[in-house]
Amino acid sequence: MPIVQIRMTDAPVRVRIGAEEVIVHTEFQTETSQVPMELRFAEYVGRLIREYRIPVYVTVIYLGESAGINDPGGYQYAFDNTFSYSLRYQVIRFPEINGQEILLRQSSGNA
Repeated sequence: MPIVQIRMTDAPVRVRIGAEEVIVHTEFQTETSQVPMELRFAEYVGRLIREYRIPVYVTVIYLGESAGINDPGGYQYAFDNTFSYSLRYQVIRFPEINGQEILLRQSSGNA
C-alpha cells in the first residue's frame, strides 16, 4: 500500500476584508518545493474551504534566488466544458524585486 504524507498548512489566518470574512494564507519558501506548489495549494485550499466554507486567498513569497521560478501561480484543468477546476494564487519572488526603485517611489510619494 502506498504511503500518503499529509502536510498541514503553515499559518492560515481568518480575517475580514470589507464585509467579507476570508482566510488569508501566506507561505514563505526559501527553495523550490519537491511537490509542485500548485498541487500543494490545490490540496490546502480545498481542505480549508471544506472546513471553514469561506474564501481562501493565498500568497507564496519565494526568498531564494531560484526558488519558485517555475511556479505558475495556479492550477487548472478542464474537459469538454463539462468539468473544470481552477485555482489562482499570488506569487512574489523577492530576488526579482528592485528594492531601490521601491524606495525611490516611496520617497517621491508614488508608493
